[in-house]
Amino acid sequence: SSTTPPANKAPKNVCQVLPFISKQPKEDKLALVVVDGMNFWQSQMLVNSLKNKYFDINAQTDVIYSWLPSVTELSRQAIFLGRYPSVSYQQSSSSESKMWEDFWLSKGFINRNQILYEHGSTIALSDIYKRVAWVTVDLDEKMHASDDFRYLHAATKLWVEEEDLLNNIGDLLQQGFKVYITTDHGNIETKPSRLLSQPEKVGSLSLSKRHVTLAPQASRVLFEQDHRGEVLQIDPASCTYYPTSNHCFSNIPMNVTHGGTHFFEVLIPFITITKE
Repeated sequence: SSTTPPANKAPKNVCQVLPFISKQPKEDKLALVVVDGMNFWQSQMLVNSLKNKYFDINAQTDVIYSWLPSVTELSRQAIFLGRYPSVSYQQSSSSESKMWEDFWLSKGFINRNQILYEHGSTIALSDIYKRVAWVTVDLDEKMHASDDFRYLHAATKLWVEEEDLLNNIGDLLQQGFKVYITTDHGNIETKPSRLLSQPEKVGSLSLSKRHVTLAPQASRVLFEQDHRGEVLQIDPASCTYYPTSNHCFSNIPMNVTHGGTHFFEVLIPFITITKE
């Protein structure tokens, strides 16, 4: 559902993130931090690291749903649109910046200079900003480089101690922002099923192997016969299929990825951080 929840309740899914934030008092300074590819357990490591560095913060963690398929092009788009995403969207930081700015201008922010979008390692803050979005992809890159959760856990331990990460969030809090931290999707440790020969992939061709959308000329009947018991559908009217369990359409022995329906991929954190 895209119905906006009350201002004192967390959003239910990524489409509701911006509408939820917009229900906060207009005079408040509000920041959205989107950590690409962050699993729920990784978010708790981040919260613990923030609490260890900043003793005067409150952190409330809720759980929301990513989009399906749980890929960046759709789920992060849904965050910055504040509504259902489009499958024809081309992912880019410039598109996100425009969506972020357009959303707040539609909510009555006349001065564009009060709205900031940053993508990268650091945030260039000034006193004029009242709505700040920061997207970081560092953790997503570590996730896709990991063979399994053991490697990803070790990489996450290093990531949550990085100075740029902690200082960026700390600077936002110091300048009076209420900070919301979320992600576009989680991740899962996968095992190979088998490679696909004909389907057209939705999402990242190289990184996401957790769903497949058949090309128009492909036979759904034949595909379902060939993969009986190995795939499932969320929407029978669509041509998108998901591997069951933690399988992926790949011949790589083990890898951490996303794009499917497992709760590790779909149930994502929504964290509210304020200073005491």
